[in-house]
Amino acid sequence: MHQTLNTSRLQNLLKILLGIFRVLAAIAHFSFQRVAFQAQVPNWVPLSKDLTVILSSVHDLLEW
Repeated sequence: MHQTLNTSRLQNLLKILLGIFRVLAAIAHFSFQRVAFQAQVPNWVPLSKDLTVILSSVHDLLEW
């Protein structure tokens, strides 16, 4: 049996805003904020900082 949940307009708006934020974050990982994300990768990570940023973005996209 499938039960549906009613959501309010505020909940729907917040879901849309969260989706937009996640899309912008993914775009930022691949483009205009790439260097800033690389600066957050610790030196002990055995992969290149650029590859780590790309893989973390791909992971976030697949997690949706």
